[in-house]
Amino acid sequence: MKGARSHYDVLVLGAAIPALAAGALLARRGFRVAWVRHDALPNTYQWDELALRRAPESASFVDSPAWKQIASDLSLPALAPRRAAADAVLAQLVLPRHRVDLRSDRDALLAEFEREFPELRRPTEDLFGRVSSVSQELDRALAEDAPWPPDGFFARRALKKALAKAPSWPSLLDADLLADFPEGHDFRTAFHALARFWPDTDPDAMFAAQLARSWSVALSGMPVLDGGRDGLARLLGERIAQFGGDVRDRERVRELVVERGRVVGVRFDVTDEALGCAHCITSMSAASALALARIEAPPAFLDQLSLAEPVYSRYALNVVVGAGGVPPGLASRAYVVLDTRRPMSEENLLLIEQSLPDPLGRTVLTAHALLPRAVVDEGAPYLARVRRRVLEAVSRAIPFLSKNLLALDSPHDGLDLEDHARDLVTRVPARWDGQPEPMSSMLRRWPDAFAGVCGLPLRGPIDNLWFVNQAVVPGFGEEGALLAALSAVREVTRSDPSKLRLRREVWRKAP
Repeated sequence: MKGARSHYDVLVLGAAIPALAAGALLARRGFRVAWVRHDALPNTYQWDELALRRAPESASFVDSPAWKQIASDLSLPALAPRRAAADAVLAQLVLPRHRVDLRSDRDALLAEFEREFPELRRPTEDLFGRVSSVSQELDRALAEDAPWPPDGFFARRALKKALAKAPSWPSLLDADLLADFPEGHDFRTAFHALARFWPDTDPDAMFAAQLARSWSVALSGMPVLDGGRDGLARLLGERIAQFGGDVRDRERVRELVVERGRVVGVRFDVTDEALGCAHCITSMSAASALALARIEAPPAFLDQLSLAEPVYSRYALNVVVGAGGVPPGLASRAYVVLDTRRPMSEENLLLIEQSLPDPLGRTVLTAHALLPRAVVDEGAPYLARVRRRVLEAVSRAIPFLSKNLLALDSPHDGLDLEDHARDLVTRVPARWDGQPEPMSSMLRRWPDAFAGVCGLPLRGPIDNLWFVNQAVVPGFGEEGALLAALSAVREVTRSDPSKLRLRREVWRKAP
């Protein structure tokens, strides 16, 4: 690239964990890597020495085969997640007439469901046996060195061979995992309520194998990592630097430079500095990356991109309460359904996460809701109403909330923070320019998705531009993005035989 002050083998663009993990792995293999944060926002933002959340803090991916490989290869023993004891409550399902404490111990879990749904004892026992069996099969399949998503005949053949280790998977694409449970029963509502927050695809179109996987992930604990997700992102950035990479976490890209159909570098905003690269791995959306590249994508790719249609957006509302404002029995993660007869979206279904109390006894309750994209597109008037509606729903789930309410804020509705303790409203500088921040989306399921979970291709219309975002393997949620990251690492490594030899020699050695 002409005018570039430095040239790198790999440029990592974005701060999502899959992209950072790919950069750290490639730096570990001897590639010269640069990481640029661009517009990526941390998972939390600060107000009055409290961490307010933009997205769920629990790490649903830490027990996945993909993450275990990444953590092992990068020597990440410091990631000791705060796991609950075997007999502790992992999460709660709260319905109008039922409350179930989820526990990792299977007997204790079945006892909870038997207490609430005694008439369904046998089918419940069979169901969780099948959930465990399907997840174990899938773990074996995903541990294989296979391309996710496949690109071409040989890749598809390799992935089908890996999926052969999960023989029940094809039969569960159309089967009803809850066939033994009566239609309209509260058990079905409870089972689906937990699963809906897991994938990056349409939660209304989840198939049986996805439901089984989401429950096995939840029952593994979905722990909060020491330092949180932002701490993990910092650690991966430090790994990139440790292996000789360049960290540019304050830079913003103005242009992704493309020459002869191939990515060759980036040009920064403000400074106009240019960096050259041979490969670019990004967690940005394909549409955003193509806008930076200033090219017109081929019609075939645009057709694929049009299938990445958002159907739900993830909204977060931070509710700060004082000492004594959290009921003693509330788990650190609770799934709340207000009315089993209404659709499970907006304020009718909430995932409520609570932080540890700060030295003043203040606790942050973050209520996450799924907003239909059709109404989100109405803009500010709708989002302004959502804050009050979600707060009212949280108040119904947590008694006496109004008496203990200290502050209220959402990064997604464009409204100022409400400081109830001081009776004022204030703008939070840590938020994105005081404007509504973009919400992450759940995408419509691809009509011809490979294995029911794949989406956009790993490689876009620009040579050596690799996507490791939520749209590549959306049916597996963040686990899918990690699988895409490992596939991108594999392809980049194969492009340089010298690095491939280095991998064989030192890949499993400690740094």
